[in-house]
Amino acid sequence: MATEQLTVENSIQTNVFDPKQQNLTGVNGNNGYIMIRKYLINSAVNFLQNSRLKLSTKEEKRTFLFEKGLTSDEIDFAFELAIRRPLNDETIQKELDNIISKQDISLISYSIRMSGQFLLWAGFIYGFYAIYREKIRPYLFETLKNDRPEEKISKKIDELNKQIADLSTNLSIVHEFITTYCRLRDDSSQKIKSELSSIKALLVNRNQFPSIPTIPKWQQQSIINDKNEMANNSE
Repeated sequence: MATEQLTVENSIQTNVFDPKQQNLTGVNGNNGYIMIRKYLINSAVNFLQNSRLKLSTKEEKRTFLFEKGLTSDEIDFAFELAIRRPLNDETIQKELDNIISKQDISLISYSIRMSGQFLLWAGFIYGFYAIYREKIRPYLFETLKNDRPEEKISKKIDELNKQIADLSTNLSIVHEFITTYCRLRDDSSQKIKSELSSIKALLVNRNQFPSIPTIPKWQQQSIINDKNEMANNSE
């Protein structure tokens, strides 16, 4: 049994991935993927119609095909084709196109459905949180505060103590400012008084005034002689 499955496995791999036999040259992108899926299903049909595997159970065949990369829908379709053959190639190709298209549509639909469910749950959770934040939480916390008046009184006392401390600090600052101002004012007054005393001393000191002008003795004697001569001449 193991030898027969290994032989069929090699035939499947050869049928699917050999470009000469399956004419896959130049196939790429999404078209290449679809072609590969078609050849896998076609190879699975050949595998199921192999007369050497009649003694194998259906579960063993499904497990083997699943290990080769086929999906559950593709395996079911391969079993259906294996029973319905011989059919013409055109009919088989149409049915293969239909199942591949259904798989693509189902994947897209599943993605859209999951995205919609995610957005729905996200909106529901956010709405509940917004209601809790705006309505429920303030009500609950306000009720708890009202149920404990001693906490409110303690809070008021703390606020009052803080205000008293701030007032004491401000008074200390004002007192220091007044003290500094008075000291500076006294210094200025003393400086002004000192300057006034200096000015007064300068004004009152007699040494600062010029002496009374006097006539020298030699000029006094000449003046007396002149007066005597004038008196004699008049006589």
